[in-house]
Amino acid sequence: MVAYLQLATQGRGVRDIGTACSNSTDNGTDELLWSPNSKAFFISGGCGSAIAGFVVRVYLLDSANIDAGLDLDVGLDLTQEAMHDMVRSFPPCKALYHDPEVCKAMQTDREYYNMSGIDWLEDSSGIVVMSEVPSTSLYGGIMGEVMGYELEVPSGKILGRLNAKEFKMKWQKSMAWVFRIPDPPEYERGSAN
Repeated sequence: MVAYLQLATQGRGVRDIGTACSNSTDNGTDELLWSPNSKAFFISGGCGSAIAGFVVRVYLLDSANIDAGLDLDVGLDLTQEAMHDMVRSFPPCKALYHDPEVCKAMQTDREYYNMSGIDWLEDSSGIVVMSEVPSTSLYGGIMGEVMGYELEVPSGKILGRLNAKEFKMKWQKSMAWVFRIPDPPEYERGSAN
């Protein structure tokens, strides 16, 4: 069973839009949020396990990507700059108890970070995303670390960068859960961030 949205727009007919992960059959975590100006929406959901593989895809109603239907890989993934910032903020190969193979992959592959869509900026110019190092010991002393990002649509440029405390203060109102500020990261001796 695959969840999808039927989208009807004037002059462009009805299209089926899939979930955040076109290869996923577990759609219990997918969320959709329209922009305040109703000209775009994002789908945020899980593509992997219960703790990892969360992504955000943005769709602009006046863009060709909306016509791709169930092939959601064409949805805009704006999280590349945020992922690189996470690597700089929480260096994976300096983390206490890191796995050498995993930490090297984390430095180049955004699949190792959860990206969850939280809200739209009030003027619809960007989305708010929570980026998290998944909470599993595989990631060593940086597991569970979080940053918040305000990302420009459609470029993905970082408009605002918030540490966990700032993110909670500014965006808790948009979360359906009580956000918990993670413990500070732990690094190998002499490798502090």
